[in-house]
Amino acid sequence: MIQIGNISFVTKAVALCGMAFTAGCAPADESHVTQKQKDRFIAAMISAGCLVNSEEAAVKVEKQTGFSEEKLTAIVLELKETGEVVRESDSLKLINEGCP
Repeated sequence: MIQIGNISFVTKAVALCGMAFTAGCAPADESHVTQKQKDRFIAAMISAGCLVNSEEAAVKVEKQTGFSEEKLTAIVLELKETGEVVRESDSLKLINEGCP
């Protein structure tokens, strides 16, 4: 699993979602996110039950996308800005028609 020290991308993204942030959060080469990449992430989130609240769910999303930590963080930040991902306690929730 992709981690920063002992922190997975989901933990980092949850923390970032609760903070004010700017477009420059992700490294330049990983900050550009395509619609295809967002769609792939959304499909992985739906497959994980639309809620990532455990390391097991985070691993499932990471493995299904194959994206780097930086790319995943950039995607989460973009989806947060559009209201498609929200923070719930210590988890990320996808807001999508494919979610219960």
